[in-house]
Amino acid sequence: MQEVARSAIAEYVSDRPARLRAAIDRVRTEDAELLARLAR
Repeated sequence: MQEVARSAIAEYVSDRPARLRAAIDRVRTEDAELLARLAR
């Protein structure tokens, strides 16, 4: 059981940079759309 937990934690932590990049990209896209609408 501990090995399964360790494996799951290692996978979660190793995936964190990719999730962070995806979140930043999503915010960047949403902000760009909002700014474009406000500029009209």
